[in-house]
Amino acid sequence: MVACTKRQVIDHIHRLLVIQFKRTGEMQWKCVVRDGQIRLIAPCSVRGTDYVIVDYIPIPNSLPLRTVIYYGVNENWDALNAVDITI
Repeated sequence: MVACTKRQVIDHIHRLLVIQFKRTGEMQWKCVVRDGQIRLIAPCSVRGTDYVIVDYIPIPNSLPLRTVIYYGVNENWDALNAVDITI
Protein backbone atom coordinates (compact mmCIF):
# COMPACT_ATOMS: atom_id res chain seq x y z
CA MET A 1 0.00 0.00 0.00
CA VAL A 2 1.08 3.55 -0.62
CA ALA A 3 2.21 5.10 2.65
CA CYS A 4 1.93 8.64 1.35
CA THR A 5 -0.69 11.09 0.18
CA LYS A 6 -1.58 12.05 -3.37
CA ARG A 7 0.09 15.39 -2.77
CA GLN A 8 3.35 13.72 -1.78
CA VAL A 9 3.30 11.54 -4.90
CA ILE A 10 2.53 14.56 -7.11
CA ASP A 11 5.32 16.60 -5.51
CA HIS A 12 7.78 13.71 -5.90
CA ILE A 13 6.99 13.26 -9.61
CA HIS A 14 7.17 17.01 -10.17
CA ARG A 15 10.57 17.17 -8.48
CA LEU A 16 11.85 14.28 -10.64
CA LEU A 17 10.67 16.00 -13.82
CA VAL A 18 12.13 19.38 -12.87
CA ILE A 19 15.52 17.79 -12.14
CA GLN A 20 15.40 15.88 -15.43
CA PHE A 21 14.45 19.00 -17.41
CA LYS A 22 17.40 20.88 -15.91
CA ARG A 23 19.70 18.09 -17.10
CA THR A 24 18.31 17.41 -20.57
CA GLY A 25 15.89 20.20 -21.41
CA GLU A 26 12.23 19.59 -22.03
CA MET A 27 11.61 16.38 -23.88
CA GLN A 28 9.10 13.56 -23.76
CA TRP A 29 9.17 11.41 -20.62
CA LYS A 30 6.99 8.74 -19.11
CA CYS A 31 6.61 8.45 -15.37
CA VAL A 32 6.19 4.80 -14.43
CA VAL A 33 6.16 2.51 -11.43
CA ARG A 34 8.94 -0.01 -11.92
CA ASP A 35 10.09 -2.41 -9.20
CA GLY A 36 8.16 -0.47 -6.56
CA GLN A 37 9.76 2.88 -7.42
CA ILE A 38 8.51 5.87 -9.35
CA ARG A 39 10.88 6.47 -12.26
CA LEU A 40 11.16 8.71 -15.28
CA ILE A 41 12.05 6.93 -18.47
CA ALA A 42 12.20 7.65 -22.17
CA PRO A 43 9.18 6.36 -24.09
CA CYS A 44 11.33 3.82 -25.94
CA SER A 45 12.39 2.24 -22.61
CA VAL A 46 8.93 1.27 -21.35
CA ARG A 47 8.69 -2.40 -20.38
CA GLY A 48 5.56 -4.49 -20.48
CA THR A 49 5.64 -4.72 -16.68
CA ASP A 50 5.84 -0.93 -16.15
CA TYR A 51 2.76 0.88 -14.93
CA VAL A 52 2.57 4.27 -16.67
CA ILE A 53 1.32 7.07 -14.42
CA VAL A 54 2.07 10.15 -16.51
CA ASP A 55 3.05 10.50 -20.16
CA TYR A 56 4.51 13.99 -20.48
CA ILE A 57 4.95 15.58 -23.88
CA PRO A 58 5.99 19.26 -23.84
CA ILE A 59 3.56 20.99 -26.19
CA PRO A 60 3.15 24.77 -26.43
CA ASN A 61 -0.15 26.02 -24.95
CA SER A 62 -0.77 22.72 -23.15
CA LEU A 63 -1.68 22.16 -19.52
CA PRO A 64 0.93 23.14 -16.92
CA LEU A 65 3.25 20.35 -15.77
CA ARG A 66 1.81 20.10 -12.26
CA THR A 67 -1.74 19.82 -13.67
CA VAL A 68 -0.71 16.97 -15.99
CA ILE A 69 0.90 15.17 -13.04
CA TYR A 70 -2.19 15.74 -10.87
CA TYR A 71 -4.50 14.23 -13.50
CA GLY A 72 -2.20 11.23 -13.98
CA VAL A 73 -1.91 10.50 -10.26
CA ASN A 74 -5.60 11.11 -9.60
CA GLU A 75 -6.65 8.85 -12.48
CA ASN A 76 -4.29 6.05 -11.37
CA TRP A 77 -4.62 6.42 -7.59
CA ASP A 78 -6.43 3.10 -7.05
CA ALA A 79 -3.67 1.22 -8.88
CA LEU A 80 -0.98 3.18 -7.01
CA ASN A 81 -2.56 2.16 -3.70
CA ALA A 82 -2.10 -1.49 -4.65
CA VAL A 83 1.67 -1.06 -5.18
CA ASP A 84 4.31 -0.62 -2.49
CA ILE A 85 5.94 2.62 -3.68
CA THR A 86 9.18 4.03 -2.34
CA ILE A 87 9.51 7.81 -2.50
